[in-house]
Amino acid sequence: MFLVARVPCANRGPVFACLTFVSVIVVYFMYPETKGKSLEELAELFGDTVVVHLTDATDEQRQQMDMEIKNELFAEHKEDARA
Repeated sequence: MFLVARVPCANRGPVFACLTFVSVIVVYFMYPETKGKSLEELAELFGDTVVVHLTDATDEQRQQMDMEIKNELFAEHKEDARA
């Protein structure tokens, strides 16, 4: 805001237009595209080292993982209910 305070009122529009243009260019080239990607792919894109690659799993492996997760959640729920 220090820069804007020095610019006369009539000339502030072009300053903001230039800043907006620069920000659009930065966002377009520096931000990765995330449309159509799974959460695992996004985690890998942003540097997460613990990533589950479900896209490489077969249907049987996915079903087995789903059952394991459901069993773990059910066991946790039972433990919480007892406490």
